[in-house]
Amino acid sequence: MDKCIKHTKELVGGCMWCGKRLCEFCIARKEGLKVYCEKCAQQLGPPRRSIPVVETKPVAPVIPERRSAPRIDKDGYFDFSTVRP
Repeated sequence: MDKCIKHTKELVGGCMWCGKRLCEFCIARKEGLKVYCEKCAQQLGPPRRSIPVVETKPVAPVIPERRSAPRIDKDGYFDFSTVRP
């Protein structure tokens, strides 16, 4: 296998712009399977794809309703008909 002159590592690919053979340490920019050397990466500028910024509205916290306790009727039994779920 060929080795990088600068880093003495195995070559993994070539620059998509100029064709220079690159090792893993010579890769300055990687876009999927495309790799670029330092010189070409600077000429290309910032990455073309950017993650869109999505602004979200703040969500009000959900406060659970308080449940009412069952009442005791006149006979001393629990009256569940007045209980809110």
